[in-house]
Order: sequence, then structure tokens, then C-alpha cells
Amino acid sequence: QAEKKLIQAENNHRLSELRVTFESERKEKDNEVLRKDNELKKMTILRKDAFIWIFIIAFAFTAVFSIMIYTRFESKKRANQRLEKLNNKIVKQNKEFEKLNKDLENANREKDKIFSIITHELRNPLYWFQNLTEMLSLRYTKMPPEKVQKTLGALDESAKNAFHLMDNLLHWSRSRLNRITPVI
Repeated sequence: QAEKKLIQAENNHRLSELRVTFESERKEKDNEVLRKDNELKKMTILRKDAFIWIFIIAFAFTAVFSIMIYTRFESKKRANQRLEKLNNKIVKQNKEFEKLNKDLENANREKDKIFSIITHELRNPLYWFQNLTEMLSLRYTKMPPEKVQKTLGALDESAKNAFHLMDNLLHWSRSRLNRITPVI
């Protein structure tokens, strides 16, 4: 019986050693599995982190690119507004120039008409002045003194009319140029 107890104790001891060995091998394998699982989880976490960083970098590039496009759009918009203002100003100035050109053309037509009237008005007294001086220079010796006196009076009257006409034209041109002011 003692031998049996000894064998049984030895068997129990071996059995417990086998159990401990089995348990330690099983725990070792479980630890190995857990280590591999941890490595897989770490790899998954690293992949997720890498994906998150790639997403953050892509988002940052997209944001920067969007901001650049927006600022470029805004600067073009402001430039277009400035160009539109300048264009409106140019259109307004062109209209003013067209009006000034029309006024200038009207003034030139008026000037031409006035010169035509002036030459017509001056021609008549000067024509009489020329005729009288020509007649006097060619025939004054053959003319009776009364006729010479009458012709000289007509010549004087014609010179005075031409002078008054020229004086009136001079006053008129000065008033048109605002060089004289009327006294009220």
C-alpha cells in the first residue's frame, strides 16, 4: 500500500507536472496567439493611422487648393469689377467726347456761316470803296469839282460804313470770346 501510495503520489506528481507543462505550453501558445493578435492589431492600427494621416494630408491639400481657387476667383472678381468701373468711365468719357465733337462741329459750322456772312457784308462797302477810288484815280482831272466833292463824300461814307462794320464785328467777336463784359 505504501508502494501504491508512492506510485500514486509519483503519478500524481507526474500528472501535476504534465498538467503544469501542458498548462504552461497552452498558456505559451495562447500568449503566442495573443502576441500575433496584438501584432495584427498594431498593424491594423498603423494602417488606420496611416489612412487617417493620408486623409488629413489630402484634406489639407484640398483645403489649401480650395482656398487658392477661392482667392484667385475673388481677385478675378475684384479685377473684373475694377475693369467694369474703368470701362464705364471710358464709355462715359467717350459719350462726353462725342458730345464735345458735336459741339465743335456745330461751332465750326457756325464759324463758317459767320465768315460767309462777314465776307458778304464786307464785300459790298469795299466794292463801293474800290469803285469810287478807281473812278477818282482814272477821271478826277476830267470831273467837275462838284462831282469830285460828291464822290469824295461817298468815298468817305463808304469808308465810315466799312469801319463801323469792322468795329461792330470786333465787338461781337470780343463778346463771343468773353473778353469784354457788358456794363449794366
